[in-house]
Amino acid sequence: MKKNISLLLFTLIIVFGSCEIFLKLLYPQNIDGWYASRDQTGLNILKPNTVFYHRINNRNIKYTFGEFNNRITNNSSDKEKILILGDSFTFGWLVEDKDIFVNHLQNEFDNYYFINSSVPGWGTSDYLRFLENHCNRLAPKKILIILNTDDVARSWLSKMYKFEINDLENFDKNYISLGSDKKLNYDSKYHSIPFYKFLVKNSHLFVFLRQIVVDIKNGSFAITKAKKKKFNSFNIPSRDLKDYFNEAVVLTKMLFLRMKKVNEKCNSELTIIYTGWADYSYQISKNNPTRKFLMEAQTFFKKNDIKYYDLTDQMILVHKNFNEYLIPMDSHPNEKGHKIIAEKIIENIKLN
Repeated sequence: MKKNISLLLFTLIIVFGSCEIFLKLLYPQNIDGWYASRDQTGLNILKPNTVFYHRINNRNIKYTFGEFNNRITNNSSDKEKILILGDSFTFGWLVEDKDIFVNHLQNEFDNYYFINSSVPGWGTSDYLRFLENHCNRLAPKKILIILNTDDVARSWLSKMYKFEINDLENFDKNYISLGSDKKLNYDSKYHSIPFYKFLVKNSHLFVFLRQIVVDIKNGSFAITKAKKKKFNSFNIPSRDLKDYFNEAVVLTKMLFLRMKKVNEKCNSELTIIYTGWADYSYQISKNNPTRKFLMEAQTFFKKNDIKYYDLTDQMILVHKNFNEYLIPMDSHPNEKGHKIIAEKIIENIKLN
């Protein structure tokens, strides 16, 4: 009996050990946890010097992060730096490092090192906070802010800054300052179970099995016909703010003016780009404050001497054929979408 139990234990050790080695070599798990973490100032940033495997909707993507809380591009970091900040589109959601539009820019302008520190879910307030926290440390020669369709609403809903909007026309009567700092706790209730936290951080097999349980619970294994039908057309990320529509636009302008001051102290050249992925004149909800901001952006940035590119008119091909440039069952650009974004940015930078 005792011999049989020993044999069983030995067999289990061999089986589990073999599975652990197999997963580690051929199908590694995210034992470092999620790809982003919240810093001391309440800002979500990419974890430096780590990798993350994103597996969803039949896509198996590896993200590689570098020392500057950035997705790594193919160049040497000892060159003059260009810092790029944006949301999930600029981050390159569900697209390999080499295929995101920032890496295409890197290949075109190889005399610079492009630092893509963009994080999914970011808005204008996050871009500003990252610059206030890291601009002097990174000392970039140039800073590119890539706008998207939900930046203004996210900034209003964010707690990154405290603000008072007293006058929609006179910025001097309004007020903005740093918001309360907060840290995000990623530990679940299960982390109090003995060995759970150790296994999560050290065992590929345990993380793999845990993910299966989560997927079963969330019903992620089966994609129904209804779900497929839902993603047949492009759903532009667009959050409405009916009650605080105009105030959110004013706040974003205040954030950009503060960003300009930070940029000047950092001795960098600031450029703002709207990729034109969606035509805001008709494809974005009228109650989305980003739409109103984009309508006024050209005048606002010119008045305040901030370089700005709006590529909307150059992206007509995308507007007419969204599905050709989208990741299936998702609203983010695929490899072809990233390539055309890069081409339009490169054309405008070279022309100017």
